[in-house]
Amino acid sequence: MQLIKLTSYTFFSFCLIVIASQQVKAQWLPNPVKNNLSVKAGAEIRKTDFRWSIAGNAEGKDPNIYSELIYDPVHSSGFFIGAHYKIYKRFAVEANYSRLGTYKGSATDIDYAGDNRTQPIKPSFGDTLFRSDKGNMNSFDVSLSYTFVDHHPFQLSAGAGYTNSRELFYLLDNDMPDLNTTYRADWTGALLFLEGGINITRKIYIHPRVSYQPMQYNATANWNIQEDFQHPVSFIQTANGSGWNYSADAAYQFNKHIGLHIEWLHSGWKTQKGIDRLYLKSGDIPETQMNGAFKKNNSWRLSAAYTF
Repeated sequence: MQLIKLTSYTFFSFCLIVIASQQVKAQWLPNPVKNNLSVKAGAEIRKTDFRWSIAGNAEGKDPNIYSELIYDPVHSSGFFIGAHYKIYKRFAVEANYSRLGTYKGSATDIDYAGDNRTQPIKPSFGDTLFRSDKGNMNSFDVSLSYTFVDHHPFQLSAGAGYTNSRELFYLLDNDMPDLNTTYRADWTGALLFLEGGINITRKIYIHPRVSYQPMQYNATANWNIQEDFQHPVSFIQTANGSGWNYSADAAYQFNKHIGLHIEWLHSGWKTQKGIDRLYLKSGDIPETQMNGAFKKNNSWRLSAAYTF
């Protein structure tokens, strides 16, 4: 079913790009756009491993790991769209957006009474293993780049920009129909990257890219069946973070306008120690140390592109 969806996304994107290109050509676009603007759209499938933990107090002790939540793994799929425009000689701007929906996943939520994950605490209700087959993931970035090497068949560019990623995770259980716990994670910050282009043949090229992201991490949770927590905001977490991203895009160019792309993407993000602030119904707002959040993504994209 997921393969059918992904294929449909890509085919639909391909048709839209071809139809739009015919409309654009009919309007006789001015020269500043010709050969400078390209639009790419298609389908993405992603596997995400994500976890975070908190300590028992603000000093990171009593115990050093009090509660830990692990999503391992979460599978999602959806669509993405991107545009690249050469604004002046070797300068270009780029923008990308993707939206994915979760269709499969599991998670564990365990509390401990002793340091280093010892003396696990038996939950007062339910179990420690949950479903996480619901949720969504959205990401957006915009950047400016400069091509400082442009000698066929090689290109090399560097750039910087802004990036934002928002993910909504769930904890669900078939034996507890009222359980609808949510955890929303926002990663926002700068984007610094280096990318290359290699023309293997006249129609085939490879586009590798590496980027670094210094980010601010903000999370909001709703532990909906915890009666002593406030709702819809039960606790928040904040920390500084950073991450590395790697990708490789292989493309086949049918003609000077239309191309087919397959792309692999990998990312590893983590935060430093931060703050976990709990909102209790009593009005108290205790704080403890957030030990960190850690995330790894592996994705594949299939897309069609049109160069105007």
